[in-house]
Amino acid sequence: MGVYENLLPGKQIEAERKAGKVILSNTTPPGGYYLPAAGDTMEIRKFIRTLENRGENTLKALESARDLLKELESDDC
Repeated sequence: MGVYENLLPGKQIEAERKAGKVILSNTTPPGGYYLPAAGDTMEIRKFIRTLENRGENTLKALESARDLLKELESDDC
């Protein structure tokens, strides 16, 4: 795993991801952004699982916030 973060600023990493480049990230020390090792499907699978879990949690929080907003707005009427 080679750290990629020092090579490019965060906005550049974001732009490259939007363009379709796979740049993994990890918060476990040493952490940072990095390119997947050639042929290492396990680290890519782990990254995918992390994003899926984060996405599910984000969607649950979004749903709760929308429900509360709807409830508060209906109380105003």
